[in-house]
This record gives sequence, structure tokens and C-alpha cells, in this order.
Amino acid sequence: MIKVGGFTPWAFKYTDHPGAGGKHEGVATEWEFARLISQFNGYMEADAIGYSSIANASFCTHYPLKSAIRSPIQRHRERTGKRPAT
Repeated sequence: MIKVGGFTPWAFKYTDHPGAGGKHEGVATEWEFARLISQFNGYMEADAIGYSSIANASFCTHYPLKSAIRSPIQRHRERTGKRPAT
């Protein structure tokens, strides 16, 4: 199972909620989110509305990111010139 922490910020974007600027209906957006994560055996653990459901969002915006992030497979290829055995 995959825990998805957070919830669609329907009051701020994606929906037809006044001021959000989107075109989708709020409940339909919630159900589409559930449908999408369910395909991957995921479940949501979240509260609707409130910045508290977007854990660490404001803090993480200040964290400097690398210009590129290489996967373990890419790093292995760079070291050995071969694809790792599966």
C-alpha cells in the first residue's frame, strides 16, 4: 500500500470553486484523485482544505535543489558502462 499524504487543494486550484480558476467540480476532483491513486494500491491520508494538509510545502520551497538528480541505474551505468542485472 502507498500512503498519499495530502489532498487536492480544491479551494485554491483545479476546481470551479470561486477564485480557484479551474473547471472541474470539487467532489468530482476528489473522486478522480481517489481513482488515480487507487490504481497504484494507494490510499489518501488527508484533511480537506487548509495548508496543514500540504505538509512542509512552504518549508521545502526554500531548500536548494540539484540541477539534476540521477537514478541509481544511471549512476551504475556511468560507473560501469552497463545496465545493472535485474
